[in-house]
Amino acid sequence: MKRPGVNFYGLRHTFRTIADEVSNRSAVGRIMGRENGGDIATYNREQIDDDCLQRVTEHVRSWLFATR
Repeated sequence: MKRPGVNFYGLRHTFRTIADEVSNRSAVGRIMGRENGGDIATYNREQIDDDCLQRVTEHVRSWLFATR
């Protein structure tokens, strides 16, 4: 982890970029800890289905460990 240009912000940015390919902003936001991002829809959402959260994490995991 100790390399130039590799930091927590960079990891979050990469996660968000790849996770957004799943097209579920609510699930991605919840995983990233942004429960109330100023969007009224986030205040009205009671829960996000575990399947949605898992779909996002599996997509990122597949991208991360893909054989290139």
